[in-house]
Amino acid sequence: MNTLIKAIAALAAVISLNVSAFAADDDFSGKTMCVFGDSYVANHLRPYTEAWHSKVAERMGMKYINFGRNGSSIAFDRSKEGFGREMTERYKELPDSIDILLVIAGHNDADWVAKYGGWDKFTKSLDTLS
Repeated sequence: MNTLIKAIAALAAVISLNVSAFAADDDFSGKTMCVFGDSYVANHLRPYTEAWHSKVAERMGMKYINFGRNGSSIAFDRSKEGFGREMTERYKELPDSIDILLVIAGHNDADWVAKYGGWDKFTKSLDTLS
């Protein structure tokens, strides 16, 4: 639980743009953090190494895996549009060696919930990822 509290505190500090305050911590050093999601994870139009989560991993001495995909949706397959399969399928490709998994998603589902599949499909997909 103490490690979880430290992780939440680290992420909260990054949001306030105080990344430089963190140095490698023995609780996190050498751990593998995977960030899974959509363009917020992929850091749309910028290198993902400039994203806040990449900087946290680096400062905390963690290995970093970016599993973000622009246009990705939690519940809806967007392959025909070039955005790939839904996250409920993509998560199966995550490596087993992950110590910390951060999911940032749902932004691309908003319009699709109303147009295709509805709320039930979306909430069932959330259950799949939990």
